[in-house]
Amino acid sequence: MPDMKRTLKLVRTLAAMAMGGGICASIALLLRAPPMDDVAAYLALRASLASIARMVLLPATALTLVSGLLSIAVHRPFHNAGWAWFKALTGVLVFEGTLGGIDSPAQRALASVTSKAPVDHAALAELLRHEWGALWIILCLCVANVVLGIWRPKFGRGRAVEGRG
Repeated sequence: MPDMKRTLKLVRTLAAMAMGGGICASIALLLRAPPMDDVAAYLALRASLASIARMVLLPATALTLVSGLLSIAVHRPFHNAGWAWFKALTGVLVFEGTLGGIDSPAQRALASVTSKAPVDHAALAELLRHEWGALWIILCLCVANVVLGIWRPKFGRGRAVEGRG
């Protein structure tokens, strides 16, 4: 089992790095977003964001979540560790947030800009606002996951060893 634990840790670490890179790339693109009046430039931005979400964020997030759950399954001390289960819960929230808060708005905005109908700037601005919020929430959850993995607090338990302060 030690090889499986190491392999899962490596996969999870690499996937988390890809996820962080995808989030940072999305934030960097959004910081340099062209005005919505420049339809061609805005279309290129939306296509880039949709590609990052579809090809980097979603697969990396799914791989991080699955490898984390498999780590809990193969590493017996994680079975009763409250921090590991809390980390698994936040991993599910990150996946759901990536799917619903980043990928979905990116796809809707891209569809809106590429359709024959006139561009609804107010709707695009609202999608952009939600996308920003989702990116920051997901980034905070990812940082919380790293902190939990390092700190490993004892949730729901008293002192681990009696007599120690």
